[in-house]
Amino acid sequence: MIEQILILLASLLVLSIVVMIPVFKVVSQKYPYASVQARLRVMRKKLLRAEDFERLLDADYNDIVYRLDKKVFPGLRALFGPDTSYAAVDSALRTKVVQDLLRLQRFSPPEVKPFVSALLRKYDILMIESIIRSSSFHDASKRDIMSITEVFSEDYIGRNDFSFESLITELKRTRYYSILEKHSDSIKKKQYRELEEELDLYYFQKLLGSATTKLTRSYVKKMIDIQNISLVLKDEDPKIPGGVIPLNAFNKDVIKIGRDHGYHLEGVTPAEIERSAEKLLYDFGIACFSKDPLSDAPLVGYIIQSRTSARNANILLKLKSQNIDKESIREVLVL
Repeated sequence: MIEQILILLASLLVLSIVVMIPVFKVVSQKYPYASVQARLRVMRKKLLRAEDFERLLDADYNDIVYRLDKKVFPGLRALFGPDTSYAAVDSALRTKVVQDLLRLQRFSPPEVKPFVSALLRKYDILMIESIIRSSSFHDASKRDIMSITEVFSEDYIGRNDFSFESLITELKRTRYYSILEKHSDSIKKKQYRELEEELDLYYFQKLLGSATTKLTRSYVKKMIDIQNISLVLKDEDPKIPGGVIPLNAFNKDVIKIGRDHGYHLEGVTPAEIERSAEKLLYDFGIACFSKDPLSDAPLVGYIIQSRTSARNANILLKLKSQNIDKESIREVLVL
């Protein structure tokens, strides 16, 4: 009798699962972001917030590295091993940020997946610039990031021949090839500015083209405006089209220009003004979490918060490694 009851219960359970499968499919199609929310909540809990950075300001460099490894970026130490120099930890942090974005890309709904993929192109460019400049990027992290990007083959990564000639051959079937060809003479003279400007332009064009939702497009436009504001503060011309502020509207009074286009910038020095622009973007990201949870708002909010958190951690470690006092560090963090 008991066996019959157990068989009946098992049959009912299997039947209920079979019946619910179409329901789950309908719900996931109608609310593609429903399944994303639980993952984002778990991932967001690990991010460093303003109060966390306030506490870390009193910690020494090695203690900060330890906390990042144990609580924020599990496995971070495995990427740099015994070498705890800022260069090694910086490279490892970049790898962790790329891995985080890649994870986000995997479970992003179809309408925003191309946008997250476009964000990852920043690390194609980072590696290209690193190879061209022959910079001291930590070798293990360089390979980690290159293996995640879409442009470098396993054969190229394994060869360990990172000359300009091998790079341009590797990128022959990509858009980067024509950009590198165009600037090859300047590269040979170790003049990189025009190349890097064109790579930035290409990156933001890709981002803007992939931002098909209202919120992702708003985010990219703000990123472009901040990039142009940063250039103007350095006494350079704004170069990236597509932001809220038209290129021909810029002048040296970026606070007024920003106010005319909805940005309430503050500060006296260029560094203070640029930090206030970054803070506006960060606040925009935090505000996304109070919007419709069944939209791309929490995902965009997470991207902005995680990028700001990683940026702050990078700056904190860099300045701590130079024994800069905590008040000076606080002034450059976006909190």
